[in-house]
Amino acid sequence: MKVRKAKKKDLEKVLNLWKEEYSKKPYNSIWKKAYLKLKLRKYFLKNYFYVLEKNKEIIGFIIFMEQFLYNYKIGFVIQFVVGSDFQGKGYGKKLMDYAEKIMKKKGLKRIELRANKKSKAYKFYLKNKYFPMREYEYLGKEIVKWK
Repeated sequence: MKVRKAKKKDLEKVLNLWKEEYSKKPYNSIWKKAYLKLKLRKYFLKNYFYVLEKNKEIIGFIIFMEQFLYNYKIGFVIQFVVGSDFQGKGYGKKLMDYAEKIMKKKGLKRIELRANKKSKAYKFYLKNKYFPMREYEYLGKEIVKWK
């Protein structure tokens, strides 16, 4: 199992994983492949984009960005996906821990993201010390202790 920076050649596999996982409950999204391709290319060029591999197969990915908010910088997770067959086995935690270390090294004070309250991901975030912050299903986590 290995986390690494995404490469252009990974985009098709990531796209298929994203489309497959978001077509399931509670999302039931039916996105056109062309739309997802455009989004992925944009994310690939402008953000932090990492994949999780097991036996050279991409089983998950995370995309996050830096934002200036609340008078300091935060990390905002745009997409975090782990294939259904690999959920609940520690793979998502490994990927999120990796992203958190990068954000911490960058001096970001917290991480924010959105999660559907009916999703497995929401429970995953709560279990990993993220907390509801405000309406609209935002969660956050302090990664640097305040002085």
